[in-house]
Amino acid sequence: NSAIVRLRNRQELFHEACRIAVEHGGFAFAWIARLQEGAAQAVEAWSTPPGGSMPVEEAVHDAVAGVANEVAAAIKSEGPTIYRLTGADDCVTASPQGRCSFALLPLYLEGKPVAVLGLHATEAATLDSEELRLLDELGGDLSFALDHMEKERRLAYVAYYDVLTGLPNASLLREQIARQLPVADRDGTLVGLVFLDIERFSNVNDTYGRHTGDNLLKQVAERLRMKDKAHGTTARITADQFAIMLNDLADANQLAHCLERDVFAAFASPFRVGETEYHLEAQVGISLYPTDAANVEQLYRNAEIALKRAQHQGERYLVFDRAMNDRIVHAVKLESKLRGALARDELLLHYQPKVESGSARLAGLEALVRYADPEIGIVPPAQFVPLLEETGLIIDVGAWVMERAAADLRHWRAQGFAPPRVAVNVSPIQLRQRGFPPPLADSAEGIDIEITESALMADVAASIPKLRAMRDSGFRVAIDDFGTGYSSLSYLTRLPVNALKIDRSFIVAMTESPSSLAIVSTIISLAHSLGLEVIAEGVEQEEQAKLLRLLGCEQIQGYLYGRALSAAEVAPLFPRTRPPNGGA
Repeated sequence: NSAIVRLRNRQELFHEACRIAVEHGGFAFAWIARLQEGAAQAVEAWSTPPGGSMPVEEAVHDAVAGVANEVAAAIKSEGPTIYRLTGADDCVTASPQGRCSFALLPLYLEGKPVAVLGLHATEAATLDSEELRLLDELGGDLSFALDHMEKERRLAYVAYYDVLTGLPNASLLREQIARQLPVADRDGTLVGLVFLDIERFSNVNDTYGRHTGDNLLKQVAERLRMKDKAHGTTARITADQFAIMLNDLADANQLAHCLERDVFAAFASPFRVGETEYHLEAQVGISLYPTDAANVEQLYRNAEIALKRAQHQGERYLVFDRAMNDRIVHAVKLESKLRGALARDELLLHYQPKVESGSARLAGLEALVRYADPEIGIVPPAQFVPLLEETGLIIDVGAWVMERAAADLRHWRAQGFAPPRVAVNVSPIQLRQRGFPPPLADSAEGIDIEITESALMADVAASIPKLRAMRDSGFRVAIDDFGTGYSSLSYLTRLPVNALKIDRSFIVAMTESPSSLAIVSTIISLAHSLGLEVIAEGVEQEEQAKLLRLLGCEQIQGYLYGRALSAAEVAPLFPRTRPPNGGA
């Protein structure tokens, strides 16, 4: 009874019961095995007298297996069962195979047998009614302890988990946030707390009944739980509100991506109960640590405030901090728009001229993607290209850019123009794709590929065969943003490329910074020693162009020689192979 009051762990209780039965009850061997389908399956505890050698686990399991039939009979009897065996002379005190006598006591949880206690004696025992009563009381006490532990386990579960959905509740969420904040401080990352309210959910309960409402809540929880494995924790905090903790966020853009991909996507398709579909929508309030809050309570409170503001203002989502709210809202809306931009033909391809440094004659073009937002007009690439890369949309958009550039080349030629080569940028994500380069050999004529130095150096061994395949297909390859990465000269000599493109940061600073001018001069000399051409981007001043000419740079690109133009605007810059309309 003392052990029952003191111990809170089932394993510890069983070990203590076996020990007491042996040391104080005078039994030679005691064990407790878990029951499954009416048979003893796994021995959870056993004990023998002090000073004796403990039997090995295999011997214990063999002893229990040897009384399988008696265990089955004891369960049916629903009380202590005594077995007196012959061969008492063969009994060994410390042996679990003692053959004199043993008792079996079923242990119950909520009226069902879940374990059995075995007590072996080295003497032929005949128990009187009082001893049988004590054994029965022992079994009852242990069963009571099991029942008490199960109730405590359930109370602990209810204290930290939502019974309906199985998600963590608000208490556990707070504890998990508290554990995550020091990690964010250490790693220099953000923690986002998203509060989500299902709009007009009370109407669902009132109209269709609580059973339907509960079923829908389980489905919402499951969709959110499927999404949160990679980034954090989803909890149910009130009847129709959920919370999502987002870990390890680098910036607001990543939060926007998580909202679009994980939160709003969970409500994109209808829910179904029986034959009826239900379209649910959610409003969201967001708070960020350490941007908006210094501790768990502030983070929690600010997310609540943001949600209430979103509900009051009729907004789909709102961030507690106004400045960051504007950025996140813009990023989420932009990502949502970008997902359909290709299908709606809202992406444009513009072309910026590249000229020969000596003659200023047109030498090439760089294809630059533009997004024409129907609401606000042309969106700067710096705002949407990172989103394309973060969401993986850059794969489809990159393929479209290459196809459109090839199509524009064919169109210009069909009109009687002689367009120069067109450079298309390839992102690191595209380069890592198994199917890259795409099968565009017939379109490769006149196409250059620009890949950043950092993308190539990330996996040089994998990059080399892909570059070779592009070159063999007719593409020319330039290393973009050269000078900003960490190229190894030994690797550089092996890369099948045609040109180096000096990063604009060095060009902008070269007239003011001797070190930048020295870097530009070194890159040009290095490229020429390897038989590569050099392209300088970001040239905006005549003084920069003059220096580049003196250093031997072959091509120059920048606002000094022209901004990016549409396909129709850039065509008049090309020489003609025949007069317009076929005239002489």
